Amino acid sequence: MWKSIVGAWLNVRPGLTKLDPINAAETLRQPFFGNPSITNTEGTPLGVSDLREGYAFARSSCSRIKDLWNPERNEWKNLSELGLSCHVANISSKNIITASIPWPPDVSISNT
Repeated sequence: MWKSIVGAWLNVRPGLTKLDPINAAETLRQPFFGNPSITNTEGTPLGVSDLREGYAFARSSCSRIKDLWNPERNEWKNLSELGLSCHVANISSKNIITASIPWPPDVSISNT
């Protein structure tokens, strides 16, 4: 499990920023593994705890918010669009990940 998550982390780490995104494009570029702004219910960044949230997502190369977002419908992609099975663990992981994203991907965000 960790090999996939670490691989995903190494691929997205250069795009990680400590500042909140200021527009939808920056929001969609945000990684959801290891991002200190996106955490599980225990407050730990996703993919760096002992919990298995995101395992299937890391294996399918989903690692940024844009990978989960359908801009045409302005909603989260379903599991079949992500190439994942409708297994209970995948449904739960998707719910944990999308619920923990603090920025709405369909709205421009401003720090002012």
